[in-house]
Amino acid sequence: MSASATAELKTGQDLQLSEFREALKGTEAEIKGLKTALAGAAARAEEDAASKANLLSQMDGLRSEAAKLYGQIQRLDAVPRPMGGERPLGESEAWLRCM
Repeated sequence: MSASATAELKTGQDLQLSEFREALKGTEAEIKGLKTALAGAAARAEEDAASKANLLSQMDGLRSEAAKLYGQIQRLDAVPRPMGGERPLGESEAWLRCM
């Protein structure tokens, strides 16, 4: 192989190596961007899980309160009423305390 052919081959290889390095840099940048996006998605998933747990806890509290109110309503409905259907004295105050 002649010196000029060897020089051309080396120049071609250097050019190809330079292109591969640039492509590698681009790929590394894409990987870094994907890692950042994945970390952000993981953080949002944790926040979503915490929010969901908080909402479920609040729902349990509301269910408990609703059950208490339902029990109070049942007790108030069980109070015998006079023949005219008027509320017994004090029932209105009991209703107000329930709310």
